[in-house]
Amino acid sequence: LTFVSAPLQDTLKLEGPLSATVMFETTGSDADIIVKLIDVYPDSFRYVKDVSEELPDPGYQMGGYQMLVRGNVFRARYRNGFSSPQPLVPGSMSEVSFSMDDIAHWFLPGHRIMVQVQSSWFPLADRNPQTYVENIYKARVEDYMPAEIKVYHQQGSASYIELPVIDDTL
Repeated sequence: LTFVSAPLQDTLKLEGPLSATVMFETTGSDADIIVKLIDVYPDSFRYVKDVSEELPDPGYQMGGYQMLVRGNVFRARYRNGFSSPQPLVPGSMSEVSFSMDDIAHWFLPGHRIMVQVQSSWFPLADRNPQTYVENIYKARVEDYMPAEIKVYHQQGSASYIELPVIDDTL
């Protein structure tokens, strides 16, 4: 699931930890929730001549580039604590809230903010069988099942990401 902002009019300065809350339901009894924050460069982005001449390929341009600023994986079985993994109830709404690592990043004017929510990031993160098993690293082939995940983003049951915006005008 991808959300993209309109092009920014002003610089947006972020500094500190991010936090994500994802409201979802799945047809499986376990799931991974991956949240990514991405800086989308304007399609018209070009390096200034002084910089482009120093690049290994001076003709390479970054227009439309999607730069990963932060991405984290949270295994839903640990939504109620890491010491007590619990299966999800298929078809029921669940909530996963987690902190993401600190960032220090400026989204510049003309750039867009992209947030992606997904349930697999293989091969960067191991595969989740989508079925609750006591030890995921001993899951059998038959434990791996396809699952559909519905992410809620309407008011009242909305998923969201909190950005650590700094205001240096004070």
